[in-house]
Amino acid sequence: MAMIRALPDDYSAFVSSLLLKDSLDKAAITQAFVTEETQRQRRANDAAAAAIAMSAALAKANCDFCSLSGHIQADCFKYQAAQQQAKQNAKQQAKARFNKGKRRQEQANAAGNASKDDKSENGTEFAGNA
Repeated sequence: MAMIRALPDDYSAFVSSLLLKDSLDKAAITQAFVTEETQRQRRANDAAAAAIAMSAALAKANCDFCSLSGHIQADCFKYQAAQQQAKQNAKQQAKARFNKGKRRQEQANAAGNASKDDKSENGTEFAGNA
Protein backbone atom coordinates (compact mmCIF):
# COMPACT_ATOMS: atom_id res chain seq x y z
CA MET A 1 0.00 0.00 0.00
CA ALA A 2 2.86 2.40 0.84
CA MET A 3 4.46 1.67 -2.53
CA ILE A 4 1.23 2.60 -4.33
CA ARG A 5 0.84 5.87 -2.42
CA ALA A 6 4.51 6.75 -3.04
CA LEU A 7 4.02 6.95 -6.79
CA PRO A 8 4.46 10.43 -8.38
CA ASP A 9 1.53 12.63 -9.36
CA ASP A 10 1.74 11.39 -12.97
CA TYR A 11 0.30 8.11 -11.70
CA SER A 12 -2.65 9.62 -9.80
CA ALA A 13 -5.26 8.08 -12.13
CA PHE A 14 -3.49 4.72 -11.88
CA VAL A 15 -3.36 4.93 -8.08
CA SER A 16 -7.08 5.74 -7.96
CA SER A 17 -7.95 2.76 -10.11
CA LEU A 18 -5.81 0.46 -7.96
CA LEU A 19 -7.40 1.67 -4.74
CA LEU A 20 -10.88 1.00 -6.16
CA LYS A 21 -10.09 -2.68 -6.74
CA ASP A 22 -11.76 -5.19 -4.47
CA SER A 23 -8.61 -7.13 -3.67
CA LEU A 24 -5.03 -5.87 -3.63
CA ASP A 25 -3.11 -9.14 -3.92
CA LYS A 26 0.42 -9.25 -5.33
CA ALA A 27 -0.56 -10.78 -8.69
CA ALA A 28 -3.28 -8.17 -9.37
CA ILE A 29 -0.96 -5.28 -8.49
CA THR A 30 1.87 -6.70 -10.61
CA GLN A 31 -0.47 -7.14 -13.58
CA ALA A 32 -1.81 -3.59 -13.15
CA PHE A 33 1.73 -2.15 -13.15
CA VAL A 34 2.67 -4.12 -16.29
CA THR A 35 -0.48 -2.92 -18.05
CA GLU A 36 0.11 0.70 -16.99
CA GLU A 37 3.72 0.63 -18.20
CA THR A 38 2.68 -0.86 -21.55
CA GLN A 39 0.06 1.85 -22.04
CA ARG A 40 2.53 4.59 -21.12
CA GLN A 41 5.07 3.28 -23.65
CA ARG A 42 2.40 3.21 -26.39
CA ARG A 43 1.35 6.77 -25.57
CA ALA A 44 4.99 7.91 -25.70
CA ASN A 45 5.48 6.23 -29.08
CA ASP A 46 2.24 7.74 -30.39
CA ALA A 47 3.29 11.18 -29.19
CA ALA A 48 6.68 10.84 -30.89
CA ALA A 49 5.02 9.71 -34.12
CA ALA A 50 2.60 12.64 -33.95
CA ALA A 51 5.49 15.07 -33.44
CA ILE A 52 7.30 13.64 -36.46
CA ALA A 53 4.13 13.84 -38.56
CA MET A 54 3.54 17.45 -37.47
CA SER A 55 7.08 18.51 -38.33
CA ALA A 56 6.78 16.82 -41.73
CA ALA A 57 3.48 18.61 -42.36
CA LEU A 58 5.01 21.97 -41.39
CA ALA A 59 7.98 21.34 -43.68
CA LYS A 60 5.53 20.97 -46.57
CA ALA A 61 3.41 23.94 -45.46
CA ASN A 62 3.48 27.13 -47.51
CA CYS A 63 2.69 30.54 -46.08
CA ASP A 64 -0.33 32.14 -47.70
CA PHE A 65 1.10 35.63 -47.11
CA CYS A 66 4.72 35.44 -48.29
CA SER A 67 4.53 32.14 -50.24
CA LEU A 68 7.62 30.74 -48.53
CA SER A 69 7.65 27.16 -47.32
CA GLY A 70 8.31 25.96 -43.80
CA HIS A 71 5.76 28.05 -41.92
CA ILE A 72 2.14 29.13 -41.99
CA GLN A 73 0.64 32.62 -42.09
CA ALA A 74 0.04 32.77 -38.33
CA ASP A 75 3.81 32.32 -37.75
CA CYS A 76 4.94 34.57 -40.63
CA PHE A 77 7.20 37.44 -39.51
CA LYS A 78 6.38 39.46 -42.64
CA TYR A 79 2.66 39.11 -41.93
CA GLN A 80 3.11 40.22 -38.33
CA ALA A 81 5.17 43.24 -39.45
CA ALA A 82 2.50 44.12 -42.04
CA GLN A 83 -0.19 43.97 -39.37
CA GLN A 84 1.76 46.34 -37.12
CA GLN A 85 2.34 48.73 -40.05
CA ALA A 86 -1.38 48.68 -40.92
CA LYS A 87 -2.28 49.54 -37.32
CA GLN A 88 0.15 52.46 -37.33
CA ASN A 89 -1.20 53.72 -40.66
CA ALA A 90 -4.77 53.55 -39.37
CA LYS A 91 -3.80 55.58 -36.29
CA GLN A 92 -2.06 58.19 -38.43
CA GLN A 93 -5.04 58.48 -40.79
CA ALA A 94 -7.46 58.87 -37.89
CA LYS A 95 -5.24 61.56 -36.38
CA ALA A 96 -5.02 63.38 -39.75
CA ARG A 97 -8.82 63.30 -40.14
CA PHE A 98 -9.24 64.67 -36.62
CA ASN A 99 -6.74 67.47 -37.25
CA LYS A 100 -8.38 68.32 -40.59
CA GLY A 101 -11.77 68.66 -38.92
CA LYS A 102 -10.21 70.75 -36.18
CA ARG A 103 -8.62 73.10 -38.76
CA ARG A 104 -11.94 73.49 -40.57
CA GLN A 105 -13.66 74.34 -37.31
CA GLU A 106 -11.00 76.94 -36.52
CA GLN A 107 -11.35 78.46 -40.00
CA ALA A 108 -15.12 78.62 -39.64
CA ASN A 109 -14.77 80.27 -36.24
CA ALA A 110 -12.24 82.75 -37.63
CA ALA A 111 -14.54 83.59 -40.57
CA GLY A 112 -17.47 84.05 -38.20
CA ASN A 113 -15.43 86.35 -35.99
CA ALA A 114 -14.29 88.37 -39.01
CA SER A 115 -17.87 88.89 -40.22
CA LYS A 116 -18.92 90.01 -36.75
CA ASP A 117 -16.08 92.52 -36.77
CA ASP A 118 -17.22 93.84 -40.18
CA LYS A 119 -20.78 94.31 -38.91
CA SER A 120 -19.67 96.24 -35.90
CA GLU A 121 -17.39 98.52 -37.97
CA ASN A 122 -20.04 99.37 -40.59
CA GLY A 123 -22.92 99.62 -38.19
CA THR A 124 -25.17 97.85 -40.67
CA GLU A 125 -26.23 94.33 -40.97
CA PHE A 126 -26.56 92.36 -44.17
CA ALA A 127 -29.66 90.16 -44.45
CA GLY A 128 -28.48 88.21 -47.45
CA ASN A 129 -30.62 87.89 -50.58
CA ALA A 130 -33.88 88.64 -48.81
